[in-house]
Amino acid sequence: MASSSSTDENIHVSGAYAVAEWQSSQHVLHLVHPDPSCNISCAIRLDVGSKCASFKLRIPVALKAQRTKASVFLSIPPEQILSLRSGNDPVPDIVSGKLNTHVTSLSFKLSKAPLVITPSIPLMPKNKKSGEVLEGLQSLASSTAFTIYIPSRYISRHSLDVLCRLAIETDLKTHPKEASLASLYGGSGARCFSGDEFRFAAPADNTAPTAENKAADNYPPADSPPSYDELAPTPPPFPEKEKESHVETEAPSKRRRIEESNAPGEAPSLDEARIQDIFKTLFEQRESSLRAEMALQTQQAIDAQIQALETRLTANITSRLDARVAEVREELHSEMAAINARVQELTSDLEGLDERVEGLSDEVLDEAESTMEIKLDDRIMDIKDEMSEYVREELRNTEDRIKADLSGASISLQFD
Repeated sequence: MASSSSTDENIHVSGAYAVAEWQSSQHVLHLVHPDPSCNISCAIRLDVGSKCASFKLRIPVALKAQRTKASVFLSIPPEQILSLRSGNDPVPDIVSGKLNTHVTSLSFKLSKAPLVITPSIPLMPKNKKSGEVLEGLQSLASSTAFTIYIPSRYISRHSLDVLCRLAIETDLKTHPKEASLASLYGGSGARCFSGDEFRFAAPADNTAPTAENKAADNYPPADSPPSYDELAPTPPPFPEKEKESHVETEAPSKRRRIEESNAPGEAPSLDEARIQDIFKTLFEQRESSLRAEMALQTQQAIDAQIQALETRLTANITSRLDARVAEVREELHSEMAAINARVQELTSDLEGLDERVEGLSDEVLDEAESTMEIKLDDRIMDIKDEMSEYVREELRNTEDRIKADLSGASISLQFD
């Protein structure tokens, strides 16, 4: 199930489709599942408070020892990270073709090879495609520098910056949930290999795996019932008389025959106890295998349903968005047509106003000129009246002063 979350800089990404890239013998290689129905996925976890992290690739493969596909994990211990860099540079065509979306890259440099976690069964591929995937994983696991590509929608730019910074500047530890192997594969446990020690059995044909193949690849054979020679010696044959009696009284049920062969309260024989232990061991192994198969089938069914739901939702949202965009575009075209019509009406009105303004301008100018002439004449008359009054007033004042001077003057006559 693909999911991602980021809370207070904590990061949890799971089920993100991924493609790995590394260099081997001067050739750039890519780990891409050749089966279109299978995808390699990436899980990233970061707990800022406890300074714990985990980086893991999940690779589904078909094995002969299991009817359904099994998951093999490439785990990157954060303690081994020397550098971690993210980017959105152009990606190879094989990556863009597989992920088919905007891609973010995480480039790792490690102090030693990563870890490979497998189920506790022989890694004998069931078909050629699974053999190619395991071969690519074996090469990738021996490398200490590689790049993982995932869709950008699963992790933000800020979260990537925090992740890269903490991976280099702090001593991150492996997340506790990833350290326990006993809980993997439905509780049946797992095996962990250093990447440069990981090997798998690769038979030349499609025959069943042999003990020689398993031993050559350092894989212990699966538990199986002991051979006939390894069983304890069988009891001596019945005497003839007892044999006839035994045959006559033989019940259809083996369980009933075993129960009748022992007296009440008598402990079962050594052979019976060993056979019971064998069947009990086989039953426990089968039960554990069934649990692991059911858990894997359930997870695959959930992943398929989520993928189908995402596809349907994406198609539905896309169709609705396209329809809405078409409606908005039609509305905008209608509004633009109405605006253009209104602009044309206003343009016509303005042209009519220009003509009216030109006609009114001449009338206004004539009226203004006549008004100014009238006002100017009135003003000139007022000024003339004011000046006449001023002259008359000055003359009266001058006349009064002369009269006063003459009335106060004395005339003296002197004759020589």
